[in-house]
Amino acid sequence: NVAGVQTCALPISYAFSGKGTDMGHYVRAGKGILAGEWPIEPFERAPLWPYFLSIVFIFNNSMLAVAISQVLLVVGTVLLTYLLGKMFFDQVTGLIAGFTLSLYGGYIFMTVVPLSVGLEVFLATLSLYSICCLRENFRFRNAILAGTVGGLVCLVRPNYYAVFPTALVLVDRKSTR
Repeated sequence: NVAGVQTCALPISYAFSGKGTDMGHYVRAGKGILAGEWPIEPFERAPLWPYFLSIVFIFNNSMLAVAISQVLLVVGTVLLTYLLGKMFFDQVTGLIAGFTLSLYGGYIFMTVVPLSVGLEVFLATLSLYSICCLRENFRFRNAILAGTVGGLVCLVRPNYYAVFPTALVLVDRKSTR
């Protein structure tokens, strides 16, 4: 089922990554970074996704490499969802949450469309996980991880500028008292 959706969606994502689309803009920006031609003007979109694409293009300058990197982000998100479910409830809940996310059609489709959604959801989930780890064990290392991931998620989706600091304020620091 998952492989079938991805097989059907892959040609669609390539077709829409042409000029005039968001996907095309991001792909050109990622390749432009490698060529030293981008950004030529102030950012009109969040900058992390084009830089992520440029890193992928360093290893393999193909859209297949982008699709594979997005699949790896989705796998990471499913794993983090499992860990969060286990942390908040129990192992069975974590398994159900991870499994349910792995079958969600919209998210599966986004794994092969070169947009920032896969990176955004992965970083947002990692941000939530790092905040929960900070809550469980308030250490400097955990604070650095939470802050770094929070900053990265803000660079891929600026809306998180309001969400991430609020989440940090809500962290219960009873473990330090």
